[in-house]
Amino acid sequence: TDLTHYGPSYGFEPKGRGQAALDWVQNENDSEFLNMISNCNARGAIDSAKKRQNACCPGAVAAAISATKGTHAKITDSRTSQFRRGGTPEDFVGYGGALLYK
Repeated sequence: TDLTHYGPSYGFEPKGRGQAALDWVQNENDSEFLNMISNCNARGAIDSAKKRQNACCPGAVAAAISATKGTHAKITDSRTSQFRRGGTPEDFVGYGGALLYK
């Protein structure tokens, strides 16, 4: 799933604009959701997404965790679309990769 969609185009700017907003998304908002994945916490992932708007399809993540019986997960990477663009962040989307396995 995509993670936080941040900026005026998405109608979500709880931390304003600029580097502080980007840091918050990466280090707090997206990382909370990724932490739920790494702990194979399907219910926590859904709850986090509802509360923090940090994932677009948390149900898909919960289903994947359930399908692997929620035994092991490893986050392989996380970034935002800002990584490719550089400059001052305004609108960006978070992304993460994870391996789920038994």
